[in-house]
Amino acid sequence: MPAQHSPTSPETPLVANLNSGAPAAVEVNSLTQPPAAIEWLLPRRPGAVVCSAAGQTRSLHFAPRRWLLIAPTEEDISSIGQAAVADCLVVVDVAGKWQSLNLGAVLAESILPRGIDLTAALCERSCAAVELFDCPVILVSKPREYEIWVPCSYRAALGYHLQCDPHHKIAPQ
Repeated sequence: MPAQHSPTSPETPLVANLNSGAPAAVEVNSLTQPPAAIEWLLPRRPGAVVCSAAGQTRSLHFAPRRWLLIAPTEEDISSIGQAAVADCLVVVDVAGKWQSLNLGAVLAESILPRGIDLTAALCERSCAAVELFDCPVILVSKPREYEIWVPCSYRAALGYHLQCDPHHKIAPQ
């Protein structure tokens, strides 16, 4: 019989598994607003994007009380693990679930409107969970490009729709 763990114990399987090494990606869901102490990683403003100093996406607040963390560090995982028990965060290792596509702004603004109204979808947000050509994606607006985070199971379908215009070829990241 497996060992029973208290949901308030810092040694729950979730925290123990996450502390064993940083996964490639995690999704965080919160029943309440996460604590201000980790707002640097889980921003409270819906649609907020946290990037590294090099401009790499680190965290996406893509839906109400839902975040996607890309390549979190061990420090990130530790901070989330401490908050998970105290503040009702649910953290799931989703390594291998998401792939990103980067589209230059000019290319994206010519292709994406065939499947979505960019202005309405983002509406003063930097990211949003949307349906693009019948594929669930997280759309991220950056200064000179758009990132599209797509579940791997939809990658081929999205790639097909993005390449329907023979003048535009999209390479996976």
